[in-house]
Amino acid sequence: MKPLLYILPIGIAILLLGSCSSSHEEEINARPVQYTVVQSAATEQFRTFSGKVEAGYEAILSFKVAGTLAERPVNVGDEVEKGQLLASLDNRDYQIAVQQAQAALDLAEAQYRNGQADYERKKSLYENRNASKNDLDAARATSESRKAQVESAQAQLEGARLQLSYTEIKSPDQCHIAAVFFETNENIGQGQPVVEVNCGNCPQVTVSVSETIINQIKSKDIVNVRVQAFKDQIFSGVVKEVGVATGVRTATYPVRVELSENCGQTTLRSGMAADVEFNFKVEQNPDAHHIIVPPVAVGEDKDGTFVFVLVQDEKHPGFWRATRRNVLVGDLTRVGLVITQGLTPGEYVATAGVKQLTDQEMVTLLKE
Repeated sequence: MKPLLYILPIGIAILLLGSCSSSHEEEINARPVQYTVVQSAATEQFRTFSGKVEAGYEAILSFKVAGTLAERPVNVGDEVEKGQLLASLDNRDYQIAVQQAQAALDLAEAQYRNGQADYERKKSLYENRNASKNDLDAARATSESRKAQVESAQAQLEGARLQLSYTEIKSPDQCHIAAVFFETNENIGQGQPVVEVNCGNCPQVTVSVSETIINQIKSKDIVNVRVQAFKDQIFSGVVKEVGVATGVRTATYPVRVELSENCGQTTLRSGMAADVEFNFKVEQNPDAHHIIVPPVAVGEDKDGTFVFVLVQDEKHPGFWRATRRNVLVGDLTRVGLVITQGLTPGEYVATAGVKQLTDQEMVTLLKE
């Protein structure tokens, strides 16, 4: 009997050791996974469109008359004030034309004064019966004709002065010189581009928006603008123009956004790449569970789109079961992928290694 007493404790110890070994082995085989707790979808949806920075307004300036460029006191990059001279032509011919028109006006006024005096004299003689009615009518006609000549000479002088003013190009506003196309002493034709200016304190960004989105954008909407050259800075903007027609070769509509906050103090330059973020309100169905998950949590195969929902294992505290569940997905937003059916808020979903997981696989949770 004594040997049997020794054998029983040894057998029990072996069984206990096997049980511990099995539990330890199960813990080792559990796959660690990252996870997130699903949340209700926000009532906002963000869409981003790319464009480029433009000046408040751009203008290509030219002369209304032809001539030789006499002066161009500005260069590319210069900042100019409103009314500042940008370019001028050799205006001697136009000054001579003004002088000739002035001389013609002086002559016409002198002739008109003589004609008026002759008419007054004839009128006095006619009243004293010393001149005929025909003499009075002729004097009146001469006076009126010379008055018309004065008015014509005045118009010619005004036209000559206007032509002289066309020999100068002045800045329409506070601007920067974007380009120059002629040097001094070069001959310039009427209407040829001479100087390009970027004006206005507040830069703008123009983006192209698809037909499915354009009706959600309204004038005066507030947007966020991110310029790639200033990655850490967000500029506040306001929608100024919403296009009503598509481009010639595109099916998109132009939307112009103006920076509205401290825009005059920025160093933005025309042509910089920019992204405009629009915030759209999402109309949710109160009977549906619209939640958001990271895009990496969603997988897809021949059986459909799915996620792995993590359910705590009742028999093994501290362990979870990765349960495959098919879902329906909606739009991809700035904060994640919208799930329209298949999940409820508060559930745990695996967010990494979805393709390696299998249904009902035992897992442990890494830090969220």
